Amino acid sequence: MLKGEYVLLPDVHFPEFTGGHSGYQHIRAVPFCDEGGTVTGGLLLREDVTQQRRSDALFTRALMTTSDGFWLVDGNGAIQACNQAAATMLGLEVSELEGRPITEIETIENTAMVQERIGRIHRTGGDRFVSRHRCGDGRCIDVDVSVSLLPSSDGLMVTFIRDITAQKQM
Repeated sequence: MLKGEYVLLPDVHFPEFTGGHSGYQHIRAVPFCDEGGTVTGGLLLREDVTQQRRSDALFTRALMTTSDGFWLVDGNGAIQACNQAAATMLGLEVSELEGRPITEIETIENTAMVQERIGRIHRTGGDRFVSRHRCGDGRCIDVDVSVSLLPSSDGLMVTFIRDITAQKQM
């Protein structure tokens, strides 16, 4: 480790900073070595990331507790993550949704149409549409779907789904 290569220790917890509060830091270090490989010094950078961790945790809790369904979908159309509301809406467990292709849930668009829509979302950055999804018990619900391409994420799409079956029946 001390041969001149970069060292990163992410999210190191400090039980007490100056001022008495605890928090997290990213620690980056680069040892300086002479020609013989002996460490002669180094550079150490510490960055307080406590507030970022708190913000990330708050954002995650918001996504996981919203009443709207939330999916994180990959470029192939498979659900990579979802919240409990999405699973409940479809009468499934979270574990039954994660990894499932959206084409197994979508009832209006066939596989080719879903892939075309994914391509359009990748080109335009997002889409909003009404569709129908098949629940675990075989019934179908009407849904309002809002999809946004997640920047710098290898094609992941953030998807919010709202059950609008009751409104459509009025």
